[in-house]
Amino acid sequence: MADTDWTAEQNDLAVTAYFEMLGLELSGHVFRKAPVIRRVMAATGRSKGSVEFKFENISAVLHEAGYVFVDGYKPAKNYQRALAQRVSLYLQAHPGPLQAVAPAPVVASEPKYVAAPIAPRPRRSRALRDAIARHLDFAAIDAANRALGKAGERLVANAERRRLAAAGREDLAARVIHVAEQMGDGLGYDVGSFRSDGTLLRIEVKTTNGPRSAPFYISTAELEESERDPESYELHRVFSMSRRPQVFVLTSPLVSHVRLEAVSYRCIVGTEVADMVP
Repeated sequence: MADTDWTAEQNDLAVTAYFEMLGLELSGHVFRKAPVIRRVMAATGRSKGSVEFKFENISAVLHEAGYVFVDGYKPAKNYQRALAQRVSLYLQAHPGPLQAVAPAPVVASEPKYVAAPIAPRPRRSRALRDAIARHLDFAAIDAANRALGKAGERLVANAERRRLAAAGREDLAARVIHVAEQMGDGLGYDVGSFRSDGTLLRIEVKTTNGPRSAPFYISTAELEESERDPESYELHRVFSMSRRPQVFVLTSPLVSHVRLEAVSYRCIVGTEVADMVP
């Protein structure tokens, strides 16, 4: 069957297996890909290489739409348009695979700091992104992952203490505060730290179990906070939290590093609405 296109039924089997792996990964569970591959091979009659390439195609569908994909399956383009349709249909029938995300265990290991992405990659298909977006609710994912977020904040706070201590500033290390835990979320950032010269450093932390490509949400208040005194602000993006936590740092203005997309609107109901209609 190597020279024939995958049928809709075969694509559905691969898509279902793929989202099974992605759900486990985002939940912080360790799993083996080999049994999943063998199951799809047996059900479709396809070779191991063909199945893995199909998984890479599914990663490309999600990546080009701007969403997280299974770590280890690098996006492979030139997929069938029918595959994108099957992904969208699966999400219509199963709207929860990326939303019911259990918190990851607290990770004690020190994170590895890596370079920030150079620039967002262009997206091939807005129509595809919008079709998938109708069935994903990353705000719900973030809400389900509050414990994961707190673990990421603690990870960064401890890393800041070690950084300052290594620079000979034990005095400053002792003053690092996990603001979100000790003072609440009202200040607009999560960790209060310092640069080695003693100036204040405000750190917002965004954490995911997913890979580096996973998008994240930022509120209007958080965005405004990033623009207030930009020299003292950093956003630390923690990814692969439950496996091998890594961090990249974005400085203000954030729009120089990321593309912002409106995903919701506030609706104001009242008599003044009539005055706004031309």
